[in-house]
Amino acid sequence: MKLLSSLLAGAAILCTNTAQAGDFYSPVTEGPVSMTFDVGLANIYAEESVFNGGSTISRLDWESKGVTLLRGSLSIEVAPDWTVRAEGKTGMDGDGYMTDYDWIAPHATGQSDNDWSHRSLHDDTRLDHYYSGSLELNRTFVNDNGRFASLGLGGRYSEVQWSGYGGSYIYSTNDLRDTIGDFNDGEKVITYRQKMPVAYANVRGSQTLETGRSQVVWKLAP
Repeated sequence: MKLLSSLLAGAAILCTNTAQAGDFYSPVTEGPVSMTFDVGLANIYAEESVFNGGSTISRLDWESKGVTLLRGSLSIEVAPDWTVRAEGKTGMDGDGYMTDYDWIAPHATGQSDNDWSHRSLHDDTRLDHYYSGSLELNRTFVNDNGRFASLGLGGRYSEVQWSGYGGSYIYSTNDLRDTIGDFNDGEKVITYRQKMPVAYANVRGSQTLETGRSQVVWKLAP
């Protein structure tokens, strides 16, 4: 992203997809207390956009694939049918990449991915940290004959940070895409951090069948 004199608005989106979970899974239940721990792989994506009025003038696409994800949870029954549940997870390593698009007048010819005026590619993008934690209060309404249903309220905080090193760029200085070059290998070009606090409601349900156990979890956030 080239230096811009005025950034009027910004938006960011974070998405985490668990590619493989449960490589190691260890449930522990002792009376009203239960704990779990698992290790898996995840893909993490984030999109950062900068707007000028109704036009997008910059967008950065961050991603890390094959991130090692550690996750643990603790549930405590604090009263009959009332449970407090805490969960935390953290990610590390992975294969990262970042693409930075700019649409700067007068060289930008439109708003699509092919109409950019400036673009840089960074295949040496490193996940500095990723962690997420949540706390829920759940009320059980059904828990008999293999059936379970509960409602709950909770809050979650997530934070992710990447740094992009080296890479190549194409800028529009005097004419469209007339300046081509490379950043120095190992040179930190840009760092991006995203913080996302979220409040949500959840619905949990499960049914034990002859063929196994079916479970559904819905989480609703504003």
